[in-house]
Parts: sequence; C-alpha cells; structure tokens
Amino acid sequence: MYRNEDDSLSGKNEGVDVDLSLEWFIRETEVRVTYEYGQFNDNFARSNNSALFVQLKRRF
Repeated sequence: MYRNEDDSLSGKNEGVDVDLSLEWFIRETEVRVTYEYGQFNDNFARSNNSALFVQLKRRF
C-alpha cells in the first residue's frame, strides 16, 4: 500500500507498507513465513520498520 498526502498541519506525508507471506503445507504441518516492511516520512520524523514472523503449526 502506498500513501501520499498533503496535510495543511503537518505538510507532505509519504509512506509505503509491504507484507509478503509464504505458506507450506506438509501433511499435518503448516509453515508460514511473513515479512512486513513499512516506511513513513513527514516534516517531523522519518520512520522505518520491518519484521519477520515464522509460524509453525501442527495438527493432530
């Protein structure tokens, strides 16, 4: 998702959010890997963040 705004109080705001996810199903086991990235810029601050999630689920 991309965001580009011009606010009368804070000025120009720009940002992007990206989520990528991969899933594998092996019999009763599910493996999910998700990567999240975000970047936001305005006149007051710049913010960058990223996260990697690994989920392992087993069904009985």
